[in-house]
Amino acid sequence: MKDVQEDWFKRARELIVVADAMEKETPAAQAQLAAVDEVLGLGYDYHKQFADQIRKVTFPQVQRTARARLRECIVTISTPNPELVKIKPGVRTYTSFPPVDLAPKGVQHDVGGAGK
Repeated sequence: MKDVQEDWFKRARELIVVADAMEKETPAAQAQLAAVDEVLGLGYDYHKQFADQIRKVTFPQVQRTARARLRECIVTISTPNPELVKIKPGVRTYTSFPPVDLAPKGVQHDVGGAGK
């Protein structure tokens, strides 16, 4: 079973590119980014390759990274009544995760792609 539909991944990847471009519409935003990139030693035009680099990221790469990085979590409990907490805080390690439906309930925009 797939956790995420690959076409959703492709749309999300394009949304990242579009959102980034929209954030850099003004000359002021472009100048600020160029200055930060230059200060970091990347070169003032480093960000020109951002969209191409994002589009090169593949679905299997994201899956591998998620599996490698999302295996451990720290459970933190914040409560005014700690004596009522019955779960021990600490590191939990998982070998798998249950499927997660990321589609908001009632969203109809992807109904046509359900049979693909």
